[in-house]
Amino acid sequence: MTPQIDLTSLLRQFQALDAKHQVMISDLIQALAQKTDTVVIPLDLRPYLAPWKQHLANEGKSPYTIKAYSYHVCRLLDAFPSPSAIELDTFFTFLAPRVKSATLFQYVQALRSFFIYLAERGIPSVPADALPTPKYVATRRSAPAPEDVAKLLKYPKLSPRLRALLFILVDSGPRISEVLHLRRADVDLARLNITVLGKGRKERTIPISQTTAQAISDLLATHNSNFVFPGRMSLSWPAHRAGASIKTVCKRVGIPRITPHQFRHFFATQAINAGANIRSVSEILGHQTPSITLDVYCHTNSELNRQQHAAHSPLSRMLDRKEAE
Repeated sequence: MTPQIDLTSLLRQFQALDAKHQVMISDLIQALAQKTDTVVIPLDLRPYLAPWKQHLANEGKSPYTIKAYSYHVCRLLDAFPSPSAIELDTFFTFLAPRVKSATLFQYVQALRSFFIYLAERGIPSVPADALPTPKYVATRRSAPAPEDVAKLLKYPKLSPRLRALLFILVDSGPRISEVLHLRRADVDLARLNITVLGKGRKERTIPISQTTAQAISDLLATHNSNFVFPGRMSLSWPAHRAGASIKTVCKRVGIPRITPHQFRHFFATQAINAGANIRSVSEILGHQTPSITLDVYCHTNSELNRQQHAAHSPLSRMLDRKEAE
């Protein structure tokens, strides 16, 4: 029977050592195993998930990004606890036809983050450059119909909390997580703005209308919490519960379901269609550069395309000139 060495169990005996020395021991064990025809059972990477997630949190990644990334990495490690390059290829061969290109792209980002984390700490794993580089195909951003949004906002039985949430989402297009973590100190009703904490823990101040300011004021008068949107069982209103409340009201007013993130698309497309400055829209949305706003909302905006075509079609201009003559 071929002798075996369990690298995971063996390295546990040296866990008091730093990562650099653990790698040296791991390399030595594998070199000796080759000379003695011993099979090395590779290192189980699942115990490194928790410290990696904490590392992401320390970097300022949002809870939603951490949750998505850890889900993707867990799917790989559930199938292959000690993935090799061949097993990585097998995983993506299985995955590619079953998910959208954007999801596949996120899998690569998550796994690259995990493998780089391991490499920087000297933990043996698949090198990050062994990951595939799938082509990212931007998906069409679907914004709800204006008449449906109007029905939602005019629903007479909206609670002060839901009314304020909807008004902010439609008025300025922030992410749902940015809104739900607002504190009283982040709201300046006199200057008509709110300060949100976006991706990478970057603060930005965005404008709100007088109507939205009034809705926030009405909500703040109903409670004493430091959070603008307090939860019942937690400090702030959980995003999934806020989304469920919106879904319920959509059903009551007889319109298709609108997710919180679709209001962000609604704000962007409506603002751009109305002629808003792209740079201003980009800063309000918290995009790193205006090019992101252009790529996401202008190239897939059929209404804007129709407006631009109607205004600049050479055929229309030629015929109008001929009729004028």
